[in-house]
Amino acid sequence: MSNCVSLVATSGGLMKDWFSSPYFQILYKNRDTSEAQYFIDRLDDYFLFQEGKKVMDLACGRGRHSVSLHQKGLDVTGVDFSPLSISQAKEFEKPGLRFVEADMRTYLEEESFDYVFNMFTSFGFFGDNLQNQLVIDCVYKNLKAGGLFLLDYLNSDFILDNFVPQELKIVDGISFHINRSVKQGHIIKDIYFEDQGRRFHYQESVQLITREMFEYFFEKAGFVLKDVFGDYSLRPYVKHLSERIIFIVEKPDLHAN
Repeated sequence: MSNCVSLVATSGGLMKDWFSSPYFQILYKNRDTSEAQYFIDRLDDYFLFQEGKKVMDLACGRGRHSVSLHQKGLDVTGVDFSPLSISQAKEFEKPGLRFVEADMRTYLEEESFDYVFNMFTSFGFFGDNLQNQLVIDCVYKNLKAGGLFLLDYLNSDFILDNFVPQELKIVDGISFHINRSVKQGHIIKDIYFEDQGRRFHYQESVQLITREMFEYFFEKAGFVLKDVFGDYSLRPYVKHLSERIIFIVEKPDLHAN
């Protein structure tokens, strides 16, 4: 393909290039803000947030959910490894709301947070379970004893039952041709488009991680499972019917009586 920029969003630098690309933000600009706010409101109902509690918004993107969490009275640290996203998120910074460019596998503020939230399938892009375990282990270290971790992910069984192999999205005058396939336990998304006389090809790869595998990650890190929900209304998870799988796990207080 002549005059084509082709980048594959797998582990390492090229994934960072795609997530930092202005085209990534264009393609996903229409993600439902009202749905996100609804989810955070339900989390407030569940956790009964107390003013000043410390939360890490892990893979925070441009910070819109961090802002909503801060509006609930929480002290929020947003963490993301996209320089572009963090530069935009920093426009919202104020006392009690800050943003850090960092890798979720290695960023440490040990035993500093009451909550860590990883929302909207911001996990599973590193390509193997060793890297996934590093993320979970790092979250465990960052939580205080008794702290809670929420991980929100696509439900693999629902995705496979309702698989859409091809899709066209037109955003800001750009036609994004999206081809999906399943290879070696991953959803592969090839994204083709043209802009300003150039052709682009990016590829995303996200793992199809089962409930059982997630529970293995949590147990290995030391977490205790509290709840599993299937949607943003926090209704119970049903294997083939729920669009999401939302875990809430606890770092046990080993010194408690």
